[in-house]
Amino acid sequence: MMALLLGRVDEHVGFTAAQQREYLELYHHPAGFAGGEHRFRDDTRNQWRSWEAVPGRRVTALTEFLQQAGFMPHAIHDGVFGYVTQAAVRLFQEYVRTTEQGHYPPDGASLWPDGVVGPLTESHITRWRSEGRRCRWGEPVGSTADYTRWLDWLARIGARYRAAPGHHLRVVSTFPERGDTLLPDDWSFGVDEPHLIGLRVHDQQPLRAADLQSRPTRPPRA
Repeated sequence: MMALLLGRVDEHVGFTAAQQREYLELYHHPAGFAGGEHRFRDDTRNQWRSWEAVPGRRVTALTEFLQQAGFMPHAIHDGVFGYVTQAAVRLFQEYVRTTEQGHYPPDGASLWPDGVVGPLTESHITRWRSEGRRCRWGEPVGSTADYTRWLDWLARIGARYRAAPGHHLRVVSTFPERGDTLLPDDWSFGVDEPHLIGLRVHDQQPLRAADLQSRPTRPPRA
């Protein structure tokens, strides 16, 4: 069976070239793709992937599973294996790899978070479906201690960077246009918005021990 990966779509998805371009405009910033690019950039393999149909509605079934299991809460079931789907698959693979060691087959094969749904990943998806499983962060937003700790920590980090921005934030603040890196004044953690948070551990103004008091425990790898 054909593996599911970035750029593959259910056979009923009939996007025109214009619709493909519109779909990817959200992700392909014009500064980097001035001429437009209708394909998907697979950074894991350093290659572009064209839109490719697969039989049935396998991509839709995948996103439905990822949503139910808590890895893709705001999924749009459009039958397109796009960047968000790839990220959600990686989350699932890393979750299984790091928290379910006992479920690997006798040959010791383990998942690698490559964002590709091949036979091994599919076997774990089948198992999760049969068990009705959800990830530990798949509970309602705000209902877990992890959520409270991390939001509190991020609020304190934001206050610290507003008071004493490090080298990289000072550089970003000089950019004439807003990019992917947001200044602390623009940070927002609304539950209806996507978030990608990077923690830089070596800056010209590193955090002091006092700044990290009561920092949350390390979250599960995902």
